[in-house]
Amino acid sequence: MYYNLKTEERETLYMLQFEELRLGLLAQEDELKNLYEAMDIETKKSRLEELEAQTAVSGFWNDQENSQKVVQEMSHTEPSASRKSTSITT
Repeated sequence: MYYNLKTEERETLYMLQFEELRLGLLAQEDELKNLYEAMDIETKKSRLEELEAQTAVSGFWNDQENSQKVVQEMSHTEPSASRKSTSITT
């Protein structure tokens, strides 16, 4: 695509493309923050930590009914709570 250009010209074009992408992401920053808040990820992370702490308690696994409930809740909470979302600051 840019094969016929000099190295300096190619670098300039790449920098311009990068800047366009960066500005596009910045324009969507508010929407991403709103989505982050709507998904309530911080609360889900806290809940997941609580559930994980429960599994570490001595005798937790002896109560099969309760342990199944906790593990099931963890499996439903974990996908959205464990996503790499910490880069979005509110």
